[in-house]
Amino acid sequence: MTFDQEARISMVRKKRWGVGLAVLLAVLSAFWVMPTVQAAGQQGSEFYISPLYPSNQTDTNIGYFVLKVKPGQRGKFGVQVQNTSKTDTRTIKLTPVTATTTNAGQMNYTPSTKKADPTLKYPLAGMMSKGVTVTLAPGEGKSVTFEYQVPAKGFKGQIAGSIYALDVTPVKAADKSEMLHNRFAMALGVLLSENPDKTLMPDLKLQQVRPGVENKTPVVFARVQNRAPQLFGKMTVNSRITAKGDSKTKFKKTLTNGSMAPNSNFDLPVPVNKDGIPAGDYTLYMTINAVGKTWHFKRNFTVSQQDANKLGATQPAKKLDWQKWLLWAAIALAVLIVAYGLYLLGVRRGHKHDEEEKHTDHSL
Repeated sequence: MTFDQEARISMVRKKRWGVGLAVLLAVLSAFWVMPTVQAAGQQGSEFYISPLYPSNQTDTNIGYFVLKVKPGQRGKFGVQVQNTSKTDTRTIKLTPVTATTTNAGQMNYTPSTKKADPTLKYPLAGMMSKGVTVTLAPGEGKSVTFEYQVPAKGFKGQIAGSIYALDVTPVKAADKSEMLHNRFAMALGVLLSENPDKTLMPDLKLQQVRPGVENKTPVVFARVQNRAPQLFGKMTVNSRITAKGDSKTKFKKTLTNGSMAPNSNFDLPVPVNKDGIPAGDYTLYMTINAVGKTWHFKRNFTVSQQDANKLGATQPAKKLDWQKWLLWAAIALAVLIVAYGLYLLGVRRGHKHDEEEKHTDHSL
């Protein structure tokens, strides 16, 4: 092999290496610009639960429990759990849950870590037997029985909650490498009442107003309390905040089609400035419409300088919008092109230098 052939082979190898490097950098750059997101599996739930009505069920066509009870009564009701998978064994955990109200102003039948409202005397979960875990073979169904005991002195209004069913089937070894796994759940409503046909009027109060953080965003929380043992829906809440003594609205929040559980509360988040709320004195005005009645509330509150500083410091870094992402991608691509151009220029200069040395050797 001649020196010229060796030089050409070397140049081809360098060019291939340069192209490979550019591709590798482009791939790495793509991963740097675009965040990696891994979604959970797309399979649906492979189980369901249905009510097994007792004799004191008021309506057998509604799909959940509405039980007419008496003071001191001991009773029971059943839940049918069915594994719809034809190939997999499933493990289902069933737990009695007391109904709550979320900060989105919606009645909640799933487990909650929030503290019970002080007016709640008889939580459903405290009146019932403990949760049960069942394992079902493919296609198998089982019935699970829950017991309850009504307080000896009875109660007014409603006691609400659910039987919450969670799929806790162990993850297969082949799937353990996944970052996210679906955990399907279902809630079957349970309502106890001594007089199911009697409806009480909600007793709403505005408990407190305070600055805080919701999903890393500064807000003002307005706590709404339902002191009555009565659930209700179709609630509309209009809130606005002004500087104290001023009529101009600085911040506002509207909630439509809300609902509340008996003897519960929720903290309505009223959004404020993205960088926090300045220290000062403010007034919250709130109007609530539900069940044909209107409630009006007014509450003065103060944001201290310490709270203002704290809320401002909790703000996350501003996210890049798609235009900024595109700019960064363009910059990264430009850097790669320039780097590769400089590399090719260096290779060509090196090849030219080799050619000059070759001609020099031949002339000698």
